[in-house]
Amino acid sequence: MNKRAVGAGIDTLILFIAMVLVAAIAAAVLILTSNSMQMKSAAVGSKARTEVATSVDVREIYGVDAGDDGDIDYVFIHLEIAAGGEGMKLDELFVKVNQLSSESVYHYKGERECNEAGALDAGTSEYNLEFLQNGSTHKAGYFQNGDHILLCFEADGDLLTASEFRVSIVPSKGNVLNIITHIPNVITSHFVTIHP
Repeated sequence: MNKRAVGAGIDTLILFIAMVLVAAIAAAVLILTSNSMQMKSAAVGSKARTEVATSVDVREIYGVDAGDDGDIDYVFIHLEIAAGGEGMKLDELFVKVNQLSSESVYHYKGERECNEAGALDAGTSEYNLEFLQNGSTHKAGYFQNGDHILLCFEADGDLLTASEFRVSIVPSKGNVLNIITHIPNVITSHFVTIHP
């Protein structure tokens, strides 16, 4: 009887040690998994903050039919930094326009009122901009929170009525803003709203 009690005690001890080892291994796996998930979530959060931080919003896009010939010769895009976004250098912002089978890319040329003589004659690869409103952190050469800017450029070829118009606002880092819309079927005014 004594040997049976000792044998049962040793079996219980072995079982207890095995359970402790299994629990220790399970705890180690859980700790490693949680650390790995924490590192991945921190990386994803950082990337998301960077992308959101430089997003822009388009308030309005309109065109001008300068020759009163029924097509759009000049494009104006009213932009602001998206809510929670951070500013960016103006020379790090470019605009891509797709219309029919052509694509044009416009780069920053300078600050100039869009209705000023010569402002729209920048050539087909550059845009000028005008600050419509300066935010509280306004800084020359930068697009900051609270700023409202108007990009203006000459269309690379006339933008024809009833055609699809795609514009992409591309910051150097962050989200690309793509807008797909259509030029109105009939242009009856000098100024034509394209978006919204």
